[in-house]
Amino acid sequence: LKSDCDVGKKVFAYIINRKTEESYASLRVLALGILANAMRASSIVPESLRSSLRPVLLQDLHNAEESPNVALYAARCLE
Repeated sequence: LKSDCDVGKKVFAYIINRKTEESYASLRVLALGILANAMRASSIVPESLRSSLRPVLLQDLHNAEESPNVALYAARCLE
């Protein structure tokens, strides 16, 4: 969850961007899982990331009928 980490930036980009391609959607689910695990381990989310992530994760919860796996991981990120 460090802002200067290249891998973290890519994970963050997969979460924020909502492409509909199946391969991208699969990577997005994996990125949400990574974020959920990282947040559970550290419990620290920089404010700059939190303000961008929260609306995206809430939208994922609203779309639970369309994408239940995404909603599940979004909920794990918000807990």
